[in-house]
Order: sequence, then C-alpha cells, then structure tokens
Amino acid sequence: QAQSLRIEVPGDDGVGSEFRLMVDGIAEWCQVKRQRAGGSWTVNALVTDGVLPPWQTNLARGDRCSFVSSN
Repeated sequence: QAQSLRIEVPGDDGVGSEFRLMVDGIAEWCQVKRQRAGGSWTVNALVTDGVLPPWQTNLARGDRCSFVSSN
C-alpha cells in the first residue's frame, strides 16, 4: 500500500521521473514512456535517451526506480 503519490516532484530530485510513490517509507521514482521511435527500450537506449542518468542520486540514497513502457 502506498503512503503518498507526488506527481512531477519539483527540484533536482524530480528530474527524470513522472511521479514518486512512497511505499513503506521508501521512495519509488517512476518514468513512463509510450513508445520509442528508435525501436525497443534497451538498457543502452535508456542511457542514451537520458532516462537512467538522473536516477543515480536517487538509487544511491536507497530509493527505487521503475521504468514502464508499452513496448
């Protein structure tokens, strides 16, 4: 069960995430994409398109990060 949901978190923490979900006192940062013109979302594509780099600080803090895509 989630404790809170914050859409478009302001400041540096929110860069690269659509929303933050708080579950059991741990933040889960979520990025959602419908599709990618260049093909599938590989790990390399996530890095190249700038999805993963903003999460480094959040992950170092012990937060969780989730990426969701329709493809």
